[in-house]
Amino acid sequence: MDIAEIIIKKLNEQLNTVEKQFFTEWYESSSENRELYKRLELIKLKTGKTPDISAIDSSVAFDKVLSNFKSKRKRRSIKTVMKYAAIGLIFIVGGYSVWQFSNSNHNNVIDPHAVTLDMGNGNIISLSDQNQQDILDEDGNFLGKKTGNEIDYTKAAKRNETAYNCLKVPNGKTFNVRLADGTLVHMNAGSSLKFPTVFSLENFRKVKLTGEAFFEVSKDKKHPFIVNVNQLDITVVGTKFNVSSYPEDVSIKTVLVEGSVKLAERGTKAQFLKPGFEAEWNPKSKKINFSKVDTSIATRWMKKGLVISQLPFDKIITKLERYYGVKIENRNKTINNQIYTAEFEDVSIDQVLSTFQVDTEFNYKIENKKVIIY
Repeated sequence: MDIAEIIIKKLNEQLNTVEKQFFTEWYESSSENRELYKRLELIKLKTGKTPDISAIDSSVAFDKVLSNFKSKRKRRSIKTVMKYAAIGLIFIVGGYSVWQFSNSNHNNVIDPHAVTLDMGNGNIISLSDQNQQDILDEDGNFLGKKTGNEIDYTKAAKRNETAYNCLKVPNGKTFNVRLADGTLVHMNAGSSLKFPTVFSLENFRKVKLTGEAFFEVSKDKKHPFIVNVNQLDITVVGTKFNVSSYPEDVSIKTVLVEGSVKLAERGTKAQFLKPGFEAEWNPKSKKINFSKVDTSIATRWMKKGLVISQLPFDKIITKLERYYGVKIENRNKTINNQIYTAEFEDVSIDQVLSTFQVDTEFNYKIENKKVIIY
C-alpha cells in the first residue's frame, strides 16, 4: 500500500477497514509519523484543502527510502519500514507546507458548492463537512471554531488592528456565525456577511450583508450594532430581525421580531421600525414603506420553509435555484409572468414544481442538479 495515498484518504475520512488498520499501525509506530500527520492536518485546516502530496512526487521519496532500507536488511516489520519512510516524507512536507501556504492563493481550487470563508488576505478557506474545524489567521492565531454548520468567534484572539472575514453561503445551504460579541447570525442560501473578527470597543459594531440573514444581536448600549445593506444602514442595540436583500431584489426588506431598529440611508434622517412590522426600502425612490406582517413568514426559511408571495414565475426560478442549489432552464417563456403565492415546508423541488403544475400547464424533468421546464 502507498502510505501517501493512505494519509490523504485518512485526511478525507475515506479509509476502509483494511486501510484504517494499516494507517493505525503506521501512525502509532513512531513519534515522527504522528508529527507528520498532525502537520498535514494543520495544513488542511489552514488552507481548507487536502495537501496534495502526490504533486511533489512523494511516492518517489518513499521508493528511495524503502530501496535504501531493503539494501541494508532484507526483513523488517512494517512499523519499522514506515518509520523510515516517514522520516523521508517529513523533509518533503516541511518544504511543501511552505510552498503550499505561499501559493495557496493561486492553486486553491474552491468547491463552488461549499461554504467558504474569505480571510481578507487573499486566502479563502473551504469549510469542510467535518464536525469541527479550527479557523486560524495567517500567523496561526485562533479566530474561531467551526462545529457543524456554525462558526463561533467569541474566543477569537485579540489583535492590534481590525481584521475582517467574509463568510459566503452557496445556493442550497444555510449557515450560522456567532460573532465576537456573541451576536448570532443565521445566514440564508446565496448570502455573504463581512465582519470583523474582533469588535473594537471604541466604535460601532458594523457588518455588511448581501442576501438574507436573521440577526439575534447581543445587547450593548455603548456600541450599537449596524448592518450595512447596499446604501442602507440598519442600527440596533439588542434585538431580533430579518434582512433580505439579494442582488436581483428591487427593494431591501427588514422585518423586526423584537426590540428596536432604526433605518437610514447614509446622510439622511433615521426612521424607526416597530416589532411586527416590515420596512421596505427602495434604493431608486429612496423611500421606506412600513407594513404590519406575520414575522413567522419572514423567518420560515430557518425551518426549511419556502415562502412565495405574489411573485412572477421568472422570479420564482431564481428563488428555487437559491433554495435548492440547482440550475433551472426555462424553455416555456409563456409562464414567466404567471403570479404565484404559496408556502412549502421541507419539500423537494419535484414537489414544488408538481404543485405549480396544478394551476399552470407545463412539463419538466430533473437531472441531477439541473431542471428543464418545457
